[in-house]
Amino acid sequence: GFRTAPQADLGAIPRGSGRDLPIRPLPVRVDTPQLTFSPSELRTQPSRPVTVTAPADFSSPYRIARNEVFDWFTVGPESGDLRGGQPLALTVTLHPEKMTARRHYRGAFLVRLPNGLSRPVTVYAETDYVQPVKPPAEGVWTQYLEAEAPSGGKAYPVVDDPAASGGRAIALTGPEAKEPAEYRFTTPRDGVYFVLIRLRGEPGHDSVSFGVDGAALERAQLRSSGTWSWCMVAQNRAMSLICLQPLKLKAGEHTIKLAPRENVHVDLVALTDNPKPFE
Repeated sequence: GFRTAPQADLGAIPRGSGRDLPIRPLPVRVDTPQLTFSPSELRTQPSRPVTVTAPADFSSPYRIARNEVFDWFTVGPESGDLRGGQPLALTVTLHPEKMTARRHYRGAFLVRLPNGLSRPVTVYAETDYVQPVKPPAEGVWTQYLEAEAPSGGKAYPVVDDPAASGGRAIALTGPEAKEPAEYRFTTPRDGVYFVLIRLRGEPGHDSVSFGVDGAALERAQLRSSGTWSWCMVAQNRAMSLICLQPLKLKAGEHTIKLAPRENVHVDLVALTDNPKPFE
């Protein structure tokens, strides 16, 4: 990861770098290559300026290129002329009425010239959306098991929590990679599946020990916070990055094993053939 800054930034264009990235033979600059909107800013200040500049001897038409899936924001003026010495003022406007399906929105647009070269601007926004405990999804197979009702292995302490499914969850605490709780799932067909857990943890507590069927328990680095959220589970110790781990499973019964590494609370364990509904 990018670790030379005070805080790790895994973006393609590191925020605050002061560099024109990606490197291109283009003298056009944008003053803000990355826009970030918080939930409160989305409500009160959904528009932001972006200024485009070029050297005095430069002149070219431009247009704004934006993927159609990024219909939750607009940029204007969408086309015109970029003249050196005359800063071009663009306005990026988010549309909250089109941002009701998930918590995080990530997009980008390009200031594109006729020669095909362009300058990108990324747009990130966080909304007030609260995901359902069990996200509905048409045509997606998902099986849920309550963490406090394991199929076998160790039964970890149950804690009451009104925000958890059924009002209860487990405290996954104890010796690392020892005494796993076991959860048995039955897959309907041969195919690729993904494991997710709904968890919460204190700051810095964001990993468990994880295994499937006869595989050894290994560290799974997660994304957790003080509130309940879904997170994909992968044996990703080598990277320590959140990632998908597709599991090729035969139709029939399979066992997911969870054991402590860092102290976290687990509400639900899910096996699905499509993780897209889980943010």
